[in-house]
Amino acid sequence: GESSPRSKEVARGLVNTALRIRSPRKKIALLRTALARDADCSTARIELADVEFQHGNWRVCLAAYDEVIARETPRWHERHPEWWIDRETRLLLRALYGRAMTLWHQGRHGDAALQFEALLSLNSRDNQGVRFFIPLLHLLDENTEAASRYFERYTDKFPDDYPEPSFLFGCALCLAL
Repeated sequence: GESSPRSKEVARGLVNTALRIRSPRKKIALLRTALARDADCSTARIELADVEFQHGNWRVCLAAYDEVIARETPRWHERHPEWWIDRETRLLLRALYGRAMTLWHQGRHGDAALQFEALLSLNSRDNQGVRFFIPLLHLLDENTEAASRYFERYTDKFPDDYPEPSFLFGCALCLAL
């Protein structure tokens, strides 16, 4: 059902309070109360997903990220926002990032690489730095061809980029293989 404007306001206040609290138990309780007030409060959902991620509850956080993605994606359909610059888009970007990191932690390297590639195609500015993970995940997945293709495209897409050390190592490893 549709939450009242007052419920949405209360939920936002609960999330803001939760973000300032140190106790994980109290933080989770406030975030769950926010969701009880407003089921559409994606800010509470992403924070809860991140807490589950920090505790290594992969199945639970993956479902939570998927829920945020399902709720936030339609919001941006047919619109062309300034990804990341428009702060409202960060919920979806964080959920996509969290989903990819969860897949990585589950050892699903190829799936994580594809998720990060989708995120990068959505936000080509790459404010989250996923461009450095993609070829390394392909290498972890023993997909040298995909890593090699990525490294070839990379210099065109990011000509004056920061020389990230593990990324450069991955490039050297890929050339050696």
